[in-house]
Amino acid sequence: MGLKPDHVLFRALRNPEILSGLNLGEWDTLLRQARVNRLHGRIAALARDRNLLSSLPGPVQPHLDAALILGERHERSALWEVKRVAQALENVATPIVLLKGAAYIMLGLDMARGRIFSDIDILVYEEALDHCEASLKAHGWQIDEDNPFDEAYFRTWMHELPPMKHRVRHTLLDVHHSILPRTLRSMLNPRLLIDDSRPVMGERVRALAPVDMVLHAATHLFIYSDFHYAIRDLTDLDNLVRHFGEVQGFWNKLISRAEELNLITPCFYGIRYVQRYFGTPVPDDVNRNISRWRPGRFGLKILDLLVKQALDPGPVYDGRWRRDLAVLLLSHWPVPSVRAMITPLFWVKRLPFRIRQRKETG
Repeated sequence: MGLKPDHVLFRALRNPEILSGLNLGEWDTLLRQARVNRLHGRIAALARDRNLLSSLPGPVQPHLDAALILGERHERSALWEVKRVAQALENVATPIVLLKGAAYIMLGLDMARGRIFSDIDILVYEEALDHCEASLKAHGWQIDEDNPFDEAYFRTWMHELPPMKHRVRHTLLDVHHSILPRTLRSMLNPRLLIDDSRPVMGERVRALAPVDMVLHAATHLFIYSDFHYAIRDLTDLDNLVRHFGEVQGFWNKLISRAEELNLITPCFYGIRYVQRYFGTPVPDDVNRNISRWRPGRFGLKILDLLVKQALDPGPVYDGRWRRDLAVLLLSHWPVPSVRAMITPLFWVKRLPFRIRQRKETG
């Protein structure tokens, strides 16, 4: 389905066998691109799983060995934090649904190997949010109270509490009550996600159902993402679709679930761009079925252009203005609700917060 970028990072992710044939100049570019996009551990894991490490140039091997060690350390840390969060919330009446990387680890998915974590994300019932916050604070997690406007923004408009940091371990935790901010016109019932989740550690620590995991990955990337690690997020989506797409009935469930949750737009974008950039196998009847979700031609052309710029790894990310502009525009796609837009707090604090957040993640 159209374009497949020829950047060495995309080529390596699509076909890891090429790693053994890269010269040192190509490896220099690949490692730079992979580190910037938090994919160096993934590249190392792909090389290891295919027994390619010993065939790679000598100067490359220490970089990949270090990436594997770092990935294993992050995996151990994530497992430890999940257990600590479960312990802290053992008396709170809500399931604890792991999102993104922590869920991939608990499910033992290949895509989790070598992954670098910045935080742990969980989803809980909104009515249990206050109790969760109080219990987590009692167990050492804290909210930065030096930014009251940012805190007000999170509590008023976002789908999560302000980020929490443990006062001893300095690990980060994001506590979600939904997967979409209140600023968006497209609302869903997050209880449907929680109630259909599957146990991964005991009965209370859970992960989203397969179709919901794919929809969340697409929603996280294409609806209100800062797009800073878009290549990694699109790689995640590609891996999820490949992993679950072979399960009988998955595609029919995905389409019906996207309609039920009012997530047809991110679902369409997700399927479109994993095919375009990774050649992800999607049945022809599925493509025909979702074509009815296709947005207007002009808007889609603009989005294609923005995504192309935002996914350009370049020789290394160096603040090129076209990528910066594309990331900025995509991070505010689609347009927020009118109710949010007429609120002064939204406009006074939104852009400064997003700029600050992008600087911190950069």
